[in-house]
Amino acid sequence: MSEQIITFIVGSLSAMISAILTYFVGIRTNKKTSHHEIITEQKYHYFLPFKYQAQELLNRVKHIERRLSENQEAMKSHFQISLDKMELEWYFKDWTDFKNLESGGYFITSTMYMNCLLYNRMKVMQDKFPYIITQLNESLEKQSMKNDKEIKYYISEIEKDTSIQSSDDYKNWLKYEGELNLTKIVSAIRIATIMRGGEGIPFGLHYSFGDFVNKTADVLNFEEFCLQLADEKKRIKFYPLINFWTTLVDPQGNVNVPKLNKLRSLILALKLVNLIELK
Repeated sequence: MSEQIITFIVGSLSAMISAILTYFVGIRTNKKTSHHEIITEQKYHYFLPFKYQAQELLNRVKHIERRLSENQEAMKSHFQISLDKMELEWYFKDWTDFKNLESGGYFITSTMYMNCLLYNRMKVMQDKFPYIITQLNESLEKQSMKNDKEIKYYISEIEKDTSIQSSDDYKNWLKYEGELNLTKIVSAIRIATIMRGGEGIPFGLHYSFGDFVNKTADVLNFEEFCLQLADEKKRIKFYPLINFWTTLVDPQGNVNVPKLNKLRSLILALKLVNLIELK
């Protein structure tokens, strides 16, 4: 009888221990799965789309900076236009008359569209995961000192310009390195285009421009964006953004050097995005 009781007790204890171990292992497994799901969501639904959009705008802005720096008339003509009373067809044309350098609206409006899409991705990501941690292996400043000619060129041109606003902020993010909260990188992008006198893209409106291209389950496509610009009443909300991009070159064909330097600042900020990885 006593042997049966002992056997029963041992069996019960074994079952209890097994159940407890299964429970805690299950909790640990669930936590690992939950953490993995969060990291996956951060990466594929928020971080990588943001990084992709930053790369798209980076390529465009580098192209603009290079051509305007070379004083190319063809590039200048893209920024000497008005959006008033233009038919939708005009927004899809790069040129209406290339021989006489009469530009269509595609280049500048697609640039503004890319800009808005980046603001959209920034806002969505910051709303959902404001504290994403990233890793930057080497600062832009160190890369410049190692003779990265491209970065060195942008920094040297910016530093010649005493009109650059938020110079202390600019110098700080050139030194960013190691483990970084993504908010710092986002702030660098936003700081890059603000200017005195309302000439830049107002800091407080960046996320609004992101909202303006948003819709229930997606973002406006390029045609839908152009329809907004073609409508005089709807276009008003984009005015600060339009003003920034359409005044890079004045009616006499002179490049606005302070704005060109803001583009160089934006390039460096976007290069930070290109260099960071999720921690």
